[in-house]
Amino acid sequence: MQTADENEYVIEEFRPIRHDLLAAGLHAETGDPHRVAGDPRLLAWLRVDGERIGVLAFDEAAVPAERLSTLAGFTQDLVLENVFADGRSVTWPRCLDRTHRHPMVVVLDDGRALWRCPRDAGLAVSIGELGA
Repeated sequence: MQTADENEYVIEEFRPIRHDLLAAGLHAETGDPHRVAGDPRLLAWLRVDGERIGVLAFDEAAVPAERLSTLAGFTQDLVLENVFADGRSVTWPRCLDRTHRHPMVVVLDDGRALWRCPRDAGLAVSIGELGA
């Protein structure tokens, strides 16, 4: 059974990632928070462009940057596996160097959750600041 507090928590925790998805033209939302017996995490559905693509896990016990990086990683996996444009999977988030065709990767660096180019560590941006 979801509560208003759980719903608000899910919306707030997902806000930076939602921003980065919007920067790529993808409209995302989370909803229907719920718990499963034996799992301490809060679970919620991820919808992209109105389609339910999977479940996200929110680890309320983790520190903020760790929560954000874990959530961003879950989201990226779901987007790469389930969102398509013109018959091909979407590359998200696309590398800051537009000559690179790969997605950036999630890293924790000095207590910050970042998207980073896997080929050039100097290309990085805080999660929630793509396109800012």
